[in-house]
Amino acid sequence: MSEYSSLLLLTLLVATAFLRILFLIFSILRPLFISCSFLFFIFINIAIIIIIIIIIIIIIIIIIIIIIIIIIIIIIIIIIIIIIIIIIIIIIIIIISFFFHFF
Repeated sequence: MSEYSSLLLLTLLVATAFLRILFLIFSILRPLFISCSFLFFIFINIAIIIIIIIIIIIIIIIIIIIIIIIIIIIIIIIIIIIIIIIIIIIIIIIIISFFFHFF
């Protein structure tokens, strides 16, 4: 769980740094805009888009991790089944060899 929290913290730090850079650029370019409300509207839209992108990236990473865990579990189950089949075949061979040895 700590990996998810550190990943989330890292993405939030990157997002806030990116938003600070955008805010600095917009504050420099503010005299070019007609009004401050227009600048605020653009800033809010960009912030919402960035937050949506970060949420999508986190969801994709969680889905990839879940798929990898499922694949590992399936591989472990297949290996266990193969080992059980090999043990059963060895036991059958031993029983048959003892049977032919005594009779």
